[in-house]
Amino acid sequence: MGQYLVIADLEARFNSTAEVAYLTGQEATGTPDAARENEAIVAGEGDIDSRIGRMYVTGATLVSSASAAAVAVVKAYATDCAEYRLRMNLGQAVSDDKTKMYERALNWADLVGQGKFVLTGATTVASSLGKDPIAVWSTWDRTYADDAARNVTRASAGAF
Repeated sequence: MGQYLVIADLEARFNSTAEVAYLTGQEATGTPDAARENEAIVAGEGDIDSRIGRMYVTGATLVSSASAAAVAVVKAYATDCAEYRLRMNLGQAVSDDKTKMYERALNWADLVGQGKFVLTGATTVASSLGKDPIAVWSTWDRTYADDAARNVTRASAGAF
């Protein structure tokens, strides 16, 4: 069970439980493997969280703080990713339309992480480190009294 969706949400994407059973390797029994479904859900949510987490607090905090519409969008894209992950685990080629849905979800999450799309009401990351990481550099023949002179950010490195 994930933060944004549950097994029933994932299974609702398919025509029948027999299809889900096949995708989870349980076609003989006709009953989907819940452990594999949960793996796909966690991986799909991770695809989204790893991108939007640069800008917003994810997981339960996102669900409790963001608007219902924002959570519904996150849930829809996380479901796209989970479905792709479930199909990918078969070791067969995933159809172009499912691959495009997955790529669209990742692209959207990247744009949210960059601040180009907003999750209304969601709690933003408290630290700026996720948005502007610091790269430390030095040379062998220089000694600095403090590290401030050696810190390079994206903003200060723009002239390089």
